[in-house]
Amino acid sequence: MSSPRSQLLAASDTDSTTQIVALVGAGKAALAEGDLDTALEYFEQVVDRFPEQAEGHNNLGSLYTALGDFARAEKCFSHVLKLIPDHPNVRYNRGVARIRLEQTDGAIADFDAVLASQPDDTEALNNKGVALFMQGHFGRATDALRQALAHRPDYPQAVLNLCDCLVAADDISAAIAACERYLVANADPEVRRHHVELLSAAGAQTLDKAVVAAELLLAQARDDTAARAQLGRLLQAREALAATA
Repeated sequence: MSSPRSQLLAASDTDSTTQIVALVGAGKAALAEGDLDTALEYFEQVVDRFPEQAEGHNNLGSLYTALGDFARAEKCFSHVLKLIPDHPNVRYNRGVARIRLEQTDGAIADFDAVLASQPDDTEALNNKGVALFMQGHFGRATDALRQALAHRPDYPQAVLNLCDCLVAADDISAAIAACERYLVANADPEVRRHHVELLSAAGAQTLDKAVVAAELLLAQARDDTAARAQLGRLLQAREALAATA
């Protein structure tokens, strides 16, 4: 998933705008310094003093998301959407909070609303894919993630999520291929690490099959010393690979 999006929302009158901008600016400055408590105080002041202005609720929701309080974040973004319906950034932010709350139907509805106006929004596509994956809809999740990569081929989180979908759909070879396509043009260490893990997992599957085949061979030809030696090597290789997992 991605971080929430911040965007200054217009206030209705000049005086309110000046005060809101000052409070929000102070809150963001505190946030930049890592002082979350002070930032929270400033953003809560905006909400208390200007309850009908969307800016305070939006920033408070973003801060709650950063603090991991996704229920309060979702509530803040829902309030903003009552004031300015279907604002794409706010719908996106609420979708992110809803994923963390495992409210996947609502999250998908939010990301679909974003995509209706911004069909090439790669973060919305990526997060929609995550929500669909959580629901077990691996094919639909794969489609969303591939769309994200079509718009942004250098998007590492999308390719990692795509690999998870493909592995869950029991297609580890396709996951390996997705990593390899990405790594041709992008030297991302996390994707490369995942590529190694996938190759190791595929190798373990192949070793398991080879062990079973060798055991079946020995069951039919107990005096086959070459087959017995081969089985021994396969068992050693499987043990060594398991030790590195």
